[in-house]
Amino acid sequence: MRLHRTHWFVAGILLLLMFGIAACVPAGAEPAADAEEEPMMSMEPAEEQVLRFAPCCSFRWDPATGTGADYYYGAGLLSALTEVVVNPDTGVEEVTCWLCDSFEVSDDGLTYTYNLRQDLKFGKTGNPVTAHDIKYTWERSLRVGKWPLRLFMFIDGAMDLYNENVDTMAGLTVVDDFTFQVQMIQPAPMWNRWSTGTPMAVCEQEQLEAGTAEKHWLEDGGGCAGPFQAESFDPDENLLVLERNPHWPGEPAKLDKLVLQGRLPAETMLIGYENDEFDVVWVAGPILSEILEPDNPLHDELRFWPTQNYLAQVLFTDKPPFDDPKMREAFIKSIDMDEIIEKVMRGRFFKLKTLTGGPYGPYCAHHNCDDRPGLTQDVEGALQAFAESRYQGDPSLVEPIRVYAPPGTTLGDRSLLWQAIAQQVYQVLGVQIELLIKQRTTPEERELANVGSWAHGIQALDPQEAIWPLWHSDGPFNDGYLKHQDPQLDALIEKAQAIQNVEERMEAWKEVEDYMYSLYIMIPTYLDSRYFLVKPWVRNFELGFNSRLLHPDEVWIAEH
Repeated sequence: MRLHRTHWFVAGILLLLMFGIAACVPAGAEPAADAEEEPMMSMEPAEEQVLRFAPCCSFRWDPATGTGADYYYGAGLLSALTEVVVNPDTGVEEVTCWLCDSFEVSDDGLTYTYNLRQDLKFGKTGNPVTAHDIKYTWERSLRVGKWPLRLFMFIDGAMDLYNENVDTMAGLTVVDDFTFQVQMIQPAPMWNRWSTGTPMAVCEQEQLEAGTAEKHWLEDGGGCAGPFQAESFDPDENLLVLERNPHWPGEPAKLDKLVLQGRLPAETMLIGYENDEFDVVWVAGPILSEILEPDNPLHDELRFWPTQNYLAQVLFTDKPPFDDPKMREAFIKSIDMDEIIEKVMRGRFFKLKTLTGGPYGPYCAHHNCDDRPGLTQDVEGALQAFAESRYQGDPSLVEPIRVYAPPGTTLGDRSLLWQAIAQQVYQVLGVQIELLIKQRTTPEERELANVGSWAHGIQALDPQEAIWPLWHSDGPFNDGYLKHQDPQLDALIEKAQAIQNVEERMEAWKEVEDYMYSLYIMIPTYLDSRYFLVKPWVRNFELGFNSRLLHPDEVWIAEH
C-alpha cells in the first residue's frame, strides 16, 4: 500500500508529538481522566469501494461541450473516464507520455509527432485506441464545443475549422493507425501542456457518433480511453456512474465505482456530506466562508487546490474617461488589492501578481515572482496622475464610470469586489462609480460600460495563451470587446512568441507584461482556487493541473 507524501508528513508529526508528550509526563503519572484520544482512521480498504462525489453545478459530462463552471468545476473529473496523450502531472519541460510511447518535436518547433501505445483499448467496445480517434475527438471538441479554441488556436487550420470554413484541421494528420502529427502555425513550446486539457481527452469515434440531440452518447454506456467506463447516465438527474474499464491495461482501478452527481444546490451538497451521502463535495460562497472559520467542525476536512483561472478587469480605452492614459493610471493606482483580498474576499483567493496567472499560475509556478508585486496602492501617484489628466484633478469633470458586476459566481462575488474598488477610488480621487449589480446584462447595457471583466482559464504554463488571444491586435478574443490596438505591444508579443528557450521566453513575456502595466489598461485582481470537503476515509484524492483528478485508478476508500 502506498502512502501519499502528505500522509507520511502527518505521521511524522504525530510521532514527534507522542514522544514529546511522553518526555514531559512524570514516571507513573496517569493521563487526565477526561482526555479523549482521536480515533485513528483505518488503513484497511473498505469492503465497498465506491466514491460519491458532488462537484458542482449542472454538467453535460462531455469533454467537448463543457463550458464555464461545467469545465472548471466538473469536467476535469472526466479524467476518470478519459485520458490525454501526454502526462499532465509533470514539470514545464519534463512532459512525458501518457497514451503514447514517444513523441518528437522538430527543430523549428512547428511539428509534433506522437507514437501511440498499442495496448490501449476503449471501454465498452474493447476496440484499440488509434490516431483516427484522436483526430476525430479533437476536431469534434472544436467543432461542437467551440470554446476550446484557445487550446487549438496554434494548430494549422484550427481557425478555419472554428469558423466552419472547412471540415477538418489541416495541421492534424494521421500518419498511420498509431502515429499522428500536429503542425503549428508558429512555435508553441508549451503545446504539450495545452494538450492536457479535458477537451483533448480521447474517446472513440464510434461511441461519440452514437450521440444525438435527443440522446446523450453516455446513455448507451459510453467508454473512452481511461481506467473507467460509464455504467449508467441519467441526464434528467445529472447522475453519472462509472465502473472499471475491463479492457484497460495494467492494475485495475481500486474503486469499484465512481458516482458523480451534478446539478445540486450548495446547501443540498453540504447536507449530503454531513449525512455521509457524499464523500467529496465542492463548496463556495457563504458556505465556504463559514467553513473557513477555524472553529467550524468541518474546517479540518476542507481542502483547496489553486487553479489557473484568473479574474482581471479591463478598462475600455475607446471610451471616456479611460481614453485618457493619465486617468487610467490614477484609477488603477487608487486600488488596494491586498486589502480587498484580506477583508472583502477573506483570503478565499490569491492576489494576481502577474497578468499571466498569479502566485500559483503559469509564470510564478516555475519562476521567481518576488519582483512581481501585482497591484499595489499608490495614493500620491494616483493624485498626481489625476491632476495631470485632462480632468485636472476635478471629480466633477469626469464622465460617468459604469460597471456591471454579477453577484456570486464561480470566480467569487464580483459585486463585492467592485463595491470595494468603488469605495477606494472615491476615497482617493473623489470619483464615483455607477454599479449595476446584475447576473446578466443586455448588449445595450454592456455598451454603456467603461469596464469589463475578463475571466480566463489558463491551460498551460506559458503566458502566450494568457496574453496573445486577448491583447494582440489579431488575437481571436480581441474581437471588438477590448478595441485596443497597439503596434508596440503587438511587436513585443510576437517577439516573445518566437523564442523557444523557456527561460529566455519567460523573460520576453516579462517585458510584455511590464509594458502592459505601463499602459494601465488592465486591473489584475485575483486567482481562483477550488475548495472541496473531503472525508478522511478518501485516500489518494488529488486534483492536479487543469483540475484533472490525478491517478483516478489509485483512489480508494478506507474502512470507517
